[in-house]
Amino acid sequence: MVGALNIANGIALIHPEDGSHSIILTGEDGLQGPTSVALRGTRLYVLSAAFVLDAKPNILTTHFHRGHDH
Repeated sequence: MVGALNIANGIALIHPEDGSHSIILTGEDGLQGPTSVALRGTRLYVLSAAFVLDAKPNILTTHFHRGHDH
């Protein structure tokens, strides 16, 4: 499972076994205030409204391997 962290500007991989998480994408990857994520097959879509950064909204896409951080 993945989740958007708007204020922290990150995407977290949530580990269902214990609820812990690890950050898999950050601003260095092009995030701008992510608001939502969608996973279709192995493609992860991240929508950014960029409210906090006052930048243009965007959609970031990346290849996602279940059970792997990127």
